[in-house]
Amino acid sequence: FRRVLFRSGRPWPGGDPERAPADAAAFAAAEALDAVKVAISLRCQPADYGTLLVTETRIAVGPLAERPFELYWRLVKVGSNLVRTSILRAIARRAVAGTLS
Repeated sequence: FRRVLFRSGRPWPGGDPERAPADAAAFAAAEALDAVKVAISLRCQPADYGTLLVTETRIAVGPLAERPFELYWRLVKVGSNLVRTSILRAIARRAVAGTLS
């Protein structure tokens, strides 16, 4: 299983809402001069003990977006990490209980 989500935009206050490109090619072709491009990957891979769920986030920051994104990320980083940890723990609980579908 592998799922990749793409978003681009200016998520900080006063920026535009995030946009989802039509596909990976549109995402790759989009310039992010004053915005950020985010790719989030979720994948399952076999492990000796069962299945390993791997998450990866890549962020490309355009040159005109560096300062606003830096300020934005300082504010949301802790919350973002808590949400990711909470989601992964919930997935693990459901997988162990056999209720993950």
